[in-house]
Amino acid sequence: MAIKRILIILTLGFTFLSSKAQDDIHGDPEVWFLLLNHYEINNKWTVGNELHLRRTDWFGDQKQYIIRPFVNFKPGEKVVYTAGYSYIEAEPYGECPLIAALPEHNVWEQVTVNQKLNQSLLSHRYRMEHRYQGNLIEESAGSGVRDGFQFSNRFSYRLTWKHPISDEIFIHAFDELWINLDGKMRQASYNQNWLYVGLGKNLKQGNIQIAYLHQHASSNGIVERHPSVQLTLQYDFKSK
Repeated sequence: MAIKRILIILTLGFTFLSSKAQDDIHGDPEVWFLLLNHYEINNKWTVGNELHLRRTDWFGDQKQYIIRPFVNFKPGEKVVYTAGYSYIEAEPYGECPLIAALPEHNVWEQVTVNQKLNQSLLSHRYRMEHRYQGNLIEESAGSGVRDGFQFSNRFSYRLTWKHPISDEIFIHAFDELWINLDGKMRQASYNQNWLYVGLGKNLKQGNIQIAYLHQHASSNGIVERHPSVQLTLQYDFKSK
């Protein structure tokens, strides 16, 4: 059943991306860096942080940075409950740039369900975000200022597959779909889809990964497709 579910999700995802291909406005290649840290309080509680640095047109322009602290509660081996906060700042970039840098305060909660499939690990992650995005007002042609914040929600589902090649090397792949929701969760619309395929190496207290990430995003009538390279460094601190 798990294999059938994966095939159905991937088929739907590729069908959707193919149907949207003719609408793409631009697709500059991007380079992303993720620093992920965990600190284990005990066998059930973990705190952590993510730092994302994202550049577009290869290294040409800053696109976005994110700081994302969070808390995990793991009552057993199969389920992890997480709550966190994200500060996100998006910079003007590409053919249809923002009129000013766009800040966002984002409070979120998620549930991750893990299951074994032979030697592989499958994870189903369900996240709900509550977003306070800067409301940009145009002052003059090509420039603007922020006037307060707008509230909305967003739901995402990520299907992850991890498979060991050896004791040190592993494959990591996922597909993630985002759905925009209004402040009252009544209106829903497609936001973006990510397809990630990477190779990782386990370290003493973490891992390092290099991956290809394909992004397909739609916002305010603008559709983007970005082939990207992502470098991830995970370092886990352990309590004594």
